Amino acid sequence: MVLTNERDALLQQQQILVQADGQLRQQYASLPNKQLERDRLAQQVALNQALYDQIQARRIDAEAAEAETVSSLIVAQPPVVNPVEQPATNPALIMALGGLLGAIAAGAVIFLLDMLDGTLRTARDIETLFEEQDVPVLGLIPTLPNAAHQQHPALLLAQSPYLPAYEDLRTKLRRSPALSSEREPKLVLVTSNWAQEGKTTTALNLAIASARAGRRTLIIEADVQQPSQTLWLGLTLPPEATREPRRYYAGHFGDPIQLVPQVEHLYLAPSPGPQLHGAAVLESSEMKQFLIDARARFDLVLLDGPPLSRNTQSLALASQTDGLLLVARPGYAEKAGLETLLEDLLDTEDLVVLGAVVNTADATITTPVERVQAPTSTTSPVVSSPAAPARPVDFF
Repeated sequence: MVLTNERDALLQQQQILVQADGQLRQQYASLPNKQLERDRLAQQVALNQALYDQIQARRIDAEAAEAETVSSLIVAQPPVVNPVEQPATNPALIMALGGLLGAIAAGAVIFLLDMLDGTLRTARDIETLFEEQDVPVLGLIPTLPNAAHQQHPALLLAQSPYLPAYEDLRTKLRRSPALSSEREPKLVLVTSNWAQEGKTTTALNLAIASARAGRRTLIIEADVQQPSQTLWLGLTLPPEATREPRRYYAGHFGDPIQLVPQVEHLYLAPSPGPQLHGAAVLESSEMKQFLIDARARFDLVLLDGPPLSRNTQSLALASQTDGLLLVARPGYAEKAGLETLLEDLLDTEDLVVLGAVVNTADATITTPVERVQAPTSTTSPVVSSPAAPARPVDFF
């Protein structure tokens, strides 16, 4: 029993000695690292001390330099203020210079805006554009005076001073260089690129000029998306025409062609518009047959089509016409749009561009025009109005 206890005690002492030996070995192994850490810290302290010494030396130098600079400055002479009198200004001169500079700036702005604006402002600009596209200008129409639409100057006056311009247009149209010398255009589409350029006025007055020359002339309102513009001529439109336009052109409601009572040899086919599907009407077989019959019955047929910028439906009739007459007006025609339109028209194989008409191409004619009483109609009387001062007509 005693030996067993001694043996256990010796084993326990042996374990304690093993643990102590391991701790001593671990402490011995860490001695080099601690030595290195101490050396690193000592080196860092030395660097910080050197940096501190440099900062202190620079501070002392700066204080010394500041003391020397301040001590060497002295006031050599007290400041002296000499008042300077400003010359008296002339308000009128300032206003004149301001006005001149303002006028120059405004002119520059106007010039810049004019350069950016592609609107053709003069008849010569439009002529030049047509010449560049090899499109003959067949007519230069002077500015027409404003008048009530019941009394258009070329409509009721046989000796109207504006009629010669349209007579010249009619003559040049018959000899259009776009057609052979043996052939005269008989079915012509009259249109423009934009509204208010005078295509309807041109078609009406050209038809009047043709009728006054003794030629049976027909105007067809080919803008079937708009109501008729010439019902003030004393003509009536059957109420069924708007509901069934194809049957209207087929003659089921009577002859669509009506005699204009104010001008001999002048006839008109009013538009059955407004029509939602205008293309279906213009491309129908009834319309094609109507144009064939019109060509056979009349010496000249003018189709008053819609502005091409709004729609190109009237070009569906191009294959049945002898050509197109394009109307342009300064202040409304745009260079880029007109150039693009001409390129497209000239590239169309089944369409001939007969020429162009420039409206308001001259100053207003000041020859006094005598107003006459128009023939009356039982359906739409034409009322006479007093003479009015000449001013530009509202084109449509």
